[in-house]
Amino acid sequence: MQILELPLETSDNERFASVAVPYMNHTNMYRLVCEEFGDQLRAVFEALRETAEHGTVIHCSAGRDRSGLIATMLLDLAGRREDIVTHDELAVRGINEWHRVSPRKHPYESYQNEPELRRSITERAQGLQEFLQWLGSARDFLFSCGMESADLDRLQKLARQPKP
Repeated sequence: MQILELPLETSDNERFASVAVPYMNHTNMYRLVCEEFGDQLRAVFEALRETAEHGTVIHCSAGRDRSGLIATMLLDLAGRREDIVTHDELAVRGINEWHRVSPRKHPYESYQNEPELRRSITERAQGLQEFLQWLGSARDFLFSCGMESADLDRLQKLARQPKP
């Protein structure tokens, strides 16, 4: 097993630090991360290009924002844009359930009842739609960040492979 630490953002970026309080915690921040940290995103996707055929786990503390941005872009690369909002909702529901049962309480987040959760999911879906409209395509964005076409072709081929 190989562990790669590839953070999407750096805390010394003033624009990011002014918005991501206390941390990146919403789909509304996806565009900001792309605008400010394109090189770091490219590094993640270059690593995925190299490791994906062996199996890869992508994670952050909750699995819905930093990992969610990567998952969103991977789904777009795989031609599965229509699945993005559904996958985000599943991630949000999963971490919400964790907040319900966890013996350790999170310092900033807590369990949301269904009406609160539904509002959050709806806001996140709107943020995703706005981000995807801005993004155009993950392929074009990553190309603009310096990824080579051949590398993007390989990554798309890996992303589109059916999983056993």
